[in-house]
This record gives sequence, structure tokens and C-alpha cells, in this order.
Amino acid sequence: MASKVAEKKKAAAYCRVSTDSDEQATSYEAQIEHYTEYIKSHPEWTLAGIFADDGISGTNTKKREELYEKIIKATPAYGIGQASAKEIDEINILQASFLAMRRAYDDMIQKGFHPTHSLIDGNRLPQSWPVPAQAIIGGDGKSLSIAAASILAKVYRDRLMTQLGQKYPAYGWEKNAGYGTKQHQKALSELGITPYHRLSYAPIRRILEGKKD
Repeated sequence: MASKVAEKKKAAAYCRVSTDSDEQATSYEAQIEHYTEYIKSHPEWTLAGIFADDGISGTNTKKREELYEKIIKATPAYGIGQASAKEIDEINILQASFLAMRRAYDDMIQKGFHPTHSLIDGNRLPQSWPVPAQAIIGGDGKSLSIAAASILAKVYRDRLMTQLGQKYPAYGWEKNAGYGTKQHQKALSELGITPYHRLSYAPIRRILEGKKD
């Protein structure tokens, strides 16, 4: 199993949707199609969903891009947040995920939308969250709002990794998204680490420790 040795950003998205149809669809395509149709006629949404970018299954890159465009065209009510590799090293990956979530929430506030409730993917809630919240395990497969937010977060991070791949082409970030592929491992051994690698991650820490010997 490949390991993730680099991570430029921890991305999160915040997206609002209704409550009465939130549990109806099961596939990503069905969820987003239902979502885009529903929101056109229901401007009174009050619930919001958050998804921290820990990996999304069920869609390929091209399909995610298509769904991303549908979502952002259908609603202005979304926010994006991110945490850097340095912040992940300083506060750990869970807290960095929560930080990215809060920044996504704040992005929504700055756009003039004030959620009254949050649905958060996973089994833990951030401390001192500004509105009532509910954690949903496997939420991206159960909640329309979390599914929509998950697409936004994943596409946003994909684009960041593409930019990183252009800046550091030897590492192949645009293809491996930071996972320990042979190309990535080869670049690490030959070129070393970059400012975008997580220094607290074990494979990177071993490289740093080896240099000290």
C-alpha cells in the first residue's frame, strides 16, 4: 500500500444543502445530480456539510471536475479552507484538518452566508465550533451536503497538487498526489525534500535523520 509522504495542503470544503432529501441518494453522481436539481428550487437551505480531504473514492478525476463545475454553478454558498504542510507538522494532521474546516466555514461567512448547523464527515467534531454540529461516519456516502463538499475539497487539492507538480516536476505530484510511488521515492533520494513535504511524517523524518548521521 502506498504511503503519503508529501502533502502541500489539507483542504476542506463547506457546502450547504437541504435536510429533507439529504439521505436519499447513494452514489456520488446520483447525489450531486439530485443536489443540483434540488437547490435550484430551494433557496432556503440551512444545513451545511464539511469534508476534510482524506481521500475520496467513487469518482475519477475527470468526473470530479465535472461535478465540481456543477456544484459551484448551482450555488454561491460554499467555502474552501486549507492548512499547510508546516501547520500539519506543528499541530498534527487531525488538528490541521479541523483548522482547514474552520477556514472553509469562515470563507462561507465572508461570502455572506451564515450556516445554522454543520454536518461533519468522520467521528469527531472540532472543539469550539461556532454552530451546532453533527459528525457522520462515512458522511460522503450518506449526506448530499457532505458529498458536494467532498468534491469541492478534492478538486481544489488536485489543482494544488498539479501546481506543485509544475514547480517540482521530478516528484510527479500531479500524478501521485503525494503518495510514495517509485518516482516520488526516487526524487526524494536524489533531490531531497521540499518545503511542501511533511517533516513529521515517518519516511521524511528518516531521510532527515539519515542526513544527520
